[in-house]
Amino acid sequence: VNDINNNPIGTDLGKANTAKSFFEKQLTEGVEAGLQPFTCDPKPLDNPITPVEVELAASKLKSNRASGPDNLQNELIKYAHPITFEKYAEAINESFSGNKYISSIGQGIVTPLQKPGQPKGPLTSLRPLTLLNGSRKMLTQIALKRVESRIDNYTMPWQSAYKRGRSCSD
Repeated sequence: VNDINNNPIGTDLGKANTAKSFFEKQLTEGVEAGLQPFTCDPKPLDNPITPVEVELAASKLKSNRASGPDNLQNELIKYAHPITFEKYAEAINESFSGNKYISSIGQGIVTPLQKPGQPKGPLTSLRPLTLLNGSRKMLTQIALKRVESRIDNYTMPWQSAYKRGRSCSD
C-alpha cells in the first residue's frame, strides 16, 4: 500500500489506517455522516417472519467463509437447533413492532483485496470486501425470497443478473 505521494507505507498499522481512510472517503462521499436507523412509528409486519423462513435462509449460508464482527461462523448458524430459528424470527418481528434497532444487522468489517492484474501499491488497485454477520445475511435472504417473484415479473428477459437461477454470464 502506498500513500498519496506513491511512497510505500512500512507498517501494517499505517497501511490499515491509509486503506481505512481511503475506503471511508470513497464509500461515504456525498452521504451524511452517521446514517440513522429507521425512526417511523413502530408497526408489526403484515406478514411476520417465520422460523421456517429463517431456517431456509440459514441453510443457504455458505460454509468455510470468513465471519463478520460477531465472529460467529456460518456453520454454527446453519446447523443450529430449531429453537435458534424461532428466537431469530421473534427478534426480527419484535424489532419491527417495537422499532428496536438490532446492531448486529448493521455491522460489517471492510477489508481490502488486491484487484487481479492491477499494480500493487496504489489504493485504487484495491477493492473493498465487506464481511457481514450471519444475522444480516439471513435477513437479506428472507427479504430476497419474499420479493423475488416480483423482481422476476418486473425485470426484462435480458436482465438475467437479477433473476432467480440466472447470472450475469447468461
